[in-house]
Amino acid sequence: PIMWRRCLSLTALATVLTACAGSPAFSQAQPVSVPSRPQANALRSPVVLTFPFENTGQEISLEWLSEGLAELTTKRLNGRGYYILSRQERLDALETAGLPVSTRFSRATMLKLGEDADADEIIFGRYSSDGSTLTATARVLHLSPPLLSAEFSQSGALSDLMSIHARLAGQLYCALAPVRPGGPGCGAGNPAVSAFAAQLPALAPAAFEMYIRGVTDSNDDARLRNLREAARLQPQWDAPAFALGDTYFTRRNCEMALPWLNRVPAASVSGVLAGFEAGVCYLLRSDPAKAQAAFSALLDRSGQPSLSEARS
Repeated sequence: PIMWRRCLSLTALATVLTACAGSPAFSQAQPVSVPSRPQANALRSPVVLTFPFENTGQEISLEWLSEGLAELTTKRLNGRGYYILSRQERLDALETAGLPVSTRFSRATMLKLGEDADADEIIFGRYSSDGSTLTATARVLHLSPPLLSAEFSQSGALSDLMSIHARLAGQLYCALAPVRPGGPGCGAGNPAVSAFAAQLPALAPAAFEMYIRGVTDSNDDARLRNLREAARLQPQWDAPAFALGDTYFTRRNCEMALPWLNRVPAASVSGVLAGFEAGVCYLLRSDPAKAQAAFSALLDRSGQPSLSEARS
C-alpha cells in the first residue's frame, strides 16, 4: 500500500538501534537511514485520508486555507483512535497515481486515491469567505461499505477561524464512528461534539497561517523562514518545531535539527518520529549514550521491553 505505519516501524527499529547505540562497534557503522515502508499491520487503526478543502469564494488571499483546513483537520483528529494520513502521504499517493499536486479532486479521484492509500475513510470539504466571514463545510466518506455522511457546516467571523474549525472537527470526529440508529447524530446539538471542540488547545491564527505557508512552500528559504515565524508566534506549539527539525534532518544537518526536535514533547503526535530522528542524529554525531536514551524513550512509550529488561 501507499501509506505506511511509520510509528510502528520506528518503534521496531528503535529496538535494534538501542542495542547498536550501546555497542562500541557502532562507531564504525554506516549512517542510519529512515526505514522503507513496511506492509500494513493486519490489526490496525482505521486509516483516514483528508483532502484539501475547495475554495468556492472569491478571496484569493485565503487560498492557503485549502491546505490549511485539511492540515488542521489532520492534526485535530490524529491520535484519537485513527491513523490520519499526513499531507506528505497524500502527495505520495498523487505521485504514484501520476497526478499533479494541483489536481482538482472529483469524487472518483478521491475514491481512487483513497483505495491506493489503503484508507478506510475520506474527509473532504469546501470553504468560502467574503473577507470578513467564513463558512466551512465538510463530509466523511466511508469506503467499505460505501457510506456518505451528512454535510456539516460551520460559519462565523473570519477572525474566529479556529473556533469554526473546532466545531466542524467535532462533527467530523463523530461521523468517523458508525452512527447508531436512534442516536443523537453528529449535529451541532450533540453534547459530544461540543465537548470535543471545547477541549481542543488554543491556536493563534497568525502562527497557523505561517505554519501552513511554511509546510507548503517549495522554496527552502521561505519554508524555514515561515516555520521559524510560526514557532516565534506560538512557542508552545510543537508542530512548527517538528517541521523545522524534520526539514533539517532530511538534510542531515543535525546541528540545526536537534534543538528543534528536542522541543517536541514525547507525548505529542509527532513525538515518536521526533525522538527517532533525534536518536539518529546523536548516532551520526557519535554520541551513542544520548542515542540510546532517545531510542529507549521510544520503547518506553510503545510499552515494549527496554534493552536492560530484555537482557534480564
